[in-house]
Amino acid sequence: MKKRPRFKPSGMEEHTDADEGQDEGKEDTRRPGSDKRHKTAELVIHEERIVAPSRRIPRGSRFKGYRDVVVQELKIQCHNTRYRLERWITPQGKSLCGELPPELAGYHFGPKLRSYILYQHHHCQVTQPLLHEQLREWGIDISTGTIDAILTSDHDAFHAEKDALLERGLGSAR
Repeated sequence: MKKRPRFKPSGMEEHTDADEGQDEGKEDTRRPGSDKRHKTAELVIHEERIVAPSRRIPRGSRFKGYRDVVVQELKIQCHNTRYRLERWITPQGKSLCGELPPELAGYHFGPKLRSYILYQHHHCQVTQPLLHEQLREWGIDISTGTIDAILTSDHDAFHAEKDALLERGLGSAR
């Protein structure tokens, strides 16, 4: 059986100045540009809550400030908007009426909801019945026929974009 090896001190401590860097605290040894960024520094804060300790604060205690904790949450809820389109009749008997925003494109469902339905169905392979169930649970009054119409009609812009990308890709490959 071999003996344990003996490790001699390196003598490094003898060759370093004990006071070097001690007057200002610890010296930073990280490379320049490697500062750690705060993950929540650029987040928009929508709500702020002040939370006091659950135990009673003893008399004579001093307030020391806050410890911030940022919690990110997804907020999914039904948001109904009533557009009240003004109707006017001119002295000449002509009728004038306010118009819906162009992004609604004649739909009774907003562009975010329509894009969510398209994304869930085509990218996440969520079936139409499951989409219908999920939307109904969130309070969105939508029929299975409307979901089908959103998924199957008025996609000319998508097809035009796909064709343009294909042509551009084939053109760059030549």
